[in-house]
Amino acid sequence: MEGVLDMLDRFARQRGLVDQDVVRDIRIATDSLSKPLNEALVTIAEQLGIGEFPCSIDEAEYIIHTSGVPVRESKSTIPISYGGDGVFLDGRVTEEEIHPIYEPAVATIAACLSLNEVLRRAGAFLPVEIPKVSVSVNVRVDESSMLGPLKDINMSLEGHPVSTNIRPIKDGTGHRRVMLRLNDDDPLTLELHERLKISGGRDGTEPRHPVIEFNLEPPSKIPEGHVTLVGAGGLGTWVLKTMVAGLSGVEAGPLSILVFDGDMEVESHNLNRQVIFTEDDIGKSKVDAASDWIQKNLPDAEIKIAYELANSHLEEIQLANRVDDDSGTSFDELGGMDVEVPASSIIDDDEVCSILKQTNVILGCLDAMRPRTLADLAAARMDQPYINAGVQGLEAEYREFQDSSLVSIYGPKTATDITINSCQEDGDVPVASIVLTNALVASFQAIAALQRLCGSSFSSVASVSWRLRLNEILCIPSKGEVARKQYVAGLESALWPRSSMDDDSNPAPPQSPEVEG
Repeated sequence: MEGVLDMLDRFARQRGLVDQDVVRDIRIATDSLSKPLNEALVTIAEQLGIGEFPCSIDEAEYIIHTSGVPVRESKSTIPISYGGDGVFLDGRVTEEEIHPIYEPAVATIAACLSLNEVLRRAGAFLPVEIPKVSVSVNVRVDESSMLGPLKDINMSLEGHPVSTNIRPIKDGTGHRRVMLRLNDDDPLTLELHERLKISGGRDGTEPRHPVIEFNLEPPSKIPEGHVTLVGAGGLGTWVLKTMVAGLSGVEAGPLSILVFDGDMEVESHNLNRQVIFTEDDIGKSKVDAASDWIQKNLPDAEIKIAYELANSHLEEIQLANRVDDDSGTSFDELGGMDVEVPASSIIDDDEVCSILKQTNVILGCLDAMRPRTLADLAAARMDQPYINAGVQGLEAEYREFQDSSLVSIYGPKTATDITINSCQEDGDVPVASIVLTNALVASFQAIAALQRLCGSSFSSVASVSWRLRLNEILCIPSKGEVARKQYVAGLESALWPRSSMDDDSNPAPPQSPEVEG
């Protein structure tokens, strides 16, 4: 039973999206794949929880193979080809070579699309997303039958710690409901999770053949410079994985990386999508674990770490003009956490401010909109694109803000939205998560970062939107223009509202926020 519970814990967030038993038992073979693609497939298959990958062709239900390679007609096959012109699962063979600096990221994108197609055809996706499952015992009581108030009664489940909540029942009886909720890591909760089965809905297993077209020309110079990564969770770790792999395979100049993340602990359920962490990292802060990994895999790079990207790193407007309300506080500073961290490992605010004014690229891998807006402002002040990504359930989105901003597209309320959409236990809104969404859009972020380090002022790809249920992906190429300075005032005004004026330099109406990561 202990092994089952450990497995449940690791895949706890993923089980709201897939039937883990189906995923575990899928039999997939591979044939004639490139080394980077095979490595990406092996890593992602392990994080998905596929029991044996790859298996032999004789045992396989599905075969992932290079386009143009003949395979047995009786097998469900997924042909794949990728190059500097895109990723193709429709049988075409690309003749456009890809530069080694970009190949790990593009191979990861190809692996995500092909493994997602296998999950679809195998019927592994649940018919409805389940962001959170809890187990409780509900006791209906007639309070009028007792002497004194209901709050004087103690209810418990012997041997199981519970939290108690009393709610009214609106049926005219005057009865009340006492809910005894078991902890999420209680063995009984985990056992019941294992027994939960969901079926029905419409069949969405018909084969799809997604295609992504882009233009990744070889870099004109060797990579060098500074990368700022805000967030080291599912997205951020896959950015590091694919970016560092690309940099490791080419000649590079001086490189520096600044990593932000406020999570104080790597948890076991992070290990099925936060790719650079292992069981040895459980209990460490994410910035410390990320720093150790980067130093090991990119030893010549200079690594700096910090906690949250905070107001104090960016506010440069007169305090007297600010509205005196909560919008002026530092929502996302760490503050008040009792954590033992070596004083020398976390850089101070002055050094953060200095780095943000000189960095070559800022990547947002966050789970709330306000810190995203802070990161957007830091990039806009330098007239740089802001490279953002987000995932939620079975959808993922990447966008490079080249001639717009978060506020101009989603409205000023974006800047004051501190709701945390997270797969962590402390998230305000629970979100189920799977490695496929994180790895794919993070790989596009890595490509954008690499292009910036190689001297380009923008990425080849402006935006990507992926819907996993239908394996539909929309990729929009860059316009080739960067115009960000004009959005600085609007971002500042939204982040720190002023009493004397309403900035209207970004008049676009509010829209629904993008998916969160």
